[in-house]
Amino acid sequence: MYKSQNLSFILKSPALIFLAVALSVFISEALVMLLLHFLPRQSLLLEAVTDATLLVALVSPTLYYLLFLPMVTHIRERQLAEDTLLKNKEEQFKIMIRASLDGFWITDARGRFLEVNNAYCQMMGYSQEELLSMGVSDVEAIETQEDTLLHIGKLLATGSDRFETRHRCKDGRILNIEASANYSNVNGGRIYCFLRDITERKHAEEELKLSEQILNSITDTVFLLDLDGNFVYMNAAAWKSRGYTQEEMMGMNLRALNTPEYNQLLALRIKELLAKGQGSFESAHRCKDGSIMPVEIYARINESGGRKLLLTVVRDITERKHMEGALQESEEMFRSMSNNTHDAMIMMDDEGNISFWNAAAEKIFGYSTEEVLGKEDRKSVV
Repeated sequence: MYKSQNLSFILKSPALIFLAVALSVFISEALVMLLLHFLPRQSLLLEAVTDATLLVALVSPTLYYLLFLPMVTHIRERQLAEDTLLKNKEEQFKIMIRASLDGFWITDARGRFLEVNNAYCQMMGYSQEELLSMGVSDVEAIETQEDTLLHIGKLLATGSDRFETRHRCKDGRILNIEASANYSNVNGGRIYCFLRDITERKHAEEELKLSEQILNSITDTVFLLDLDGNFVYMNAAAWKSRGYTQEEMMGMNLRALNTPEYNQLLALRIKELLAKGQGSFESAHRCKDGSIMPVEIYARINESGGRKLLLTVVRDITERKHMEGALQESEEMFRSMSNNTHDAMIMMDDEGNISFWNAAAEKIFGYSTEEVLGKEDRKSVV
């Protein structure tokens, strides 16, 4: 500890080092000159050799204890600290890898397994000993051995790669794998790879893709909205039938699509849906060209990730509204005509029940409209 502190003090002050060495040389040289003064006179060469030898002998202990020894001690202590730190990092790394829920392995530059963690063993159904006798090509389900070697070659050239592949388990199951690999050229070359099983995610993506294909193939509009009326999802019929692009409609709010009349009822509709969970009602949407589309809406509350959303199926009822309007006009015209004729006019439904009975029929048969409407036995009346 003393040596380390002494070294730290000396090494932090280059001026002190210079002063110590200069003073040591000065004192040593002075002593040497005194010694040579009392010695018998010799040749110049012999005096120079004697001077140098005595100077080195006198200065060496000073240099050794003040500079060399503390420096060597410091280097050793620093190397020991670095080795300890490296070992701690390696141990922490091993603990992290063992505790990881993702698979992890280390291979050589040829793809032979050197180390695998428990998560990858459980994922694949192999024991650690079995995997350590295998290589990447033995678990690959879509790459040939040649393809795997080519892939590894690219990884060695680039240093890192992130990709998706498939691995075959011991029981024959095929897993979709997301891999993140890095290459290091230490120890002859090592590949470090984290692997995650994304099979369920892939199945969910495929199901979602299929659902979207189905939704985009139907003519009714499907909306998914939050409770503020912002669109979260819509099928192709939604924006195509209203003349917008998908980007335009996704950036809109339901209030911008509704007519003012139905916007006044929107808050009430949402309140009813929250209370009942589902419901149906009519509304009207304004298309991009300004035309009004009457619609019939079936809506229900869905919860996703703790968030309440509105799932709505919207049907264009323009034709039905036209038919209802035409039918109403025809009925009004028929009633007007029936009230201005002296002939009895009677209408019956498919089951033979009387559905219309004009004033002339009342006079001819003596029954009021209230008495015969819905009456099933026509013979008792006509």
